[in-house]
Amino acid sequence: MCKEQFWKLIDEARKEASDLKQVSKVLKEKLSQLEDVDIIHWHLISSIYSNVGFYNNIYAATSIIIDSHSDDDHSDLIGWLFTQGKDVLLRCLQDPDSIADLEANFREIRNSFDIFYIAKDAYYKKHDLWNKKFKHVDDGEAFFYVDCERNPLPPEETSGIMSEIQYGEAIEYCNSQDREDFAKDFPKLWHRFKDEPVYASGHGYMDLWGFI
Repeated sequence: MCKEQFWKLIDEARKEASDLKQVSKVLKEKLSQLEDVDIIHWHLISSIYSNVGFYNNIYAATSIIIDSHSDDDHSDLIGWLFTQGKDVLLRCLQDPDSIADLEANFREIRNSFDIFYIAKDAYYKKHDLWNKKFKHVDDGEAFFYVDCERNPLPPEETSGIMSEIQYGEAIEYCNSQDREDFAKDFPKLWHRFKDEPVYASGHGYMDLWGFI
């Protein structure tokens, strides 16, 4: 499993699926048919990409798009960008304001971070770990993470991934700031979401289930 194969699987799943939930299902099925080491390496590659999204500019973009300073909401935005494909993710890391140009269903952002657990789910599916009885509840998960430790990514693969990532000029950010504070830094995002964020902080998960 290399980064090219990694993104190819995501692109294939996105084309075959009708929505984001289906992307996860299709991707899990594809991954569960691979060799264990490829499932593990897919997970390790996804971890690198998820971690690079945790920087100030993307946090600020989250506060505009979602009207939230929550780490969970920020993780959802990263996961959602991830499902849009490599070019979109790398472009948005460099210029978060370009997120406003995307023609996509922003309502699917919520719970999108689940995509980063897909490899573990595929591993469980392949080995039927969901149905096995373990002495301790975490023993099944331990199988997966022990396999991760035994099968690290080659250093050249990690360096190849990082070499493609470029960040824009970092801005000041703290989680007490208002959305309006970032209007000048991200004018397109502000214009698109200032009056109607995807969902506002404080809503919890009620509107996800249709209660709001």
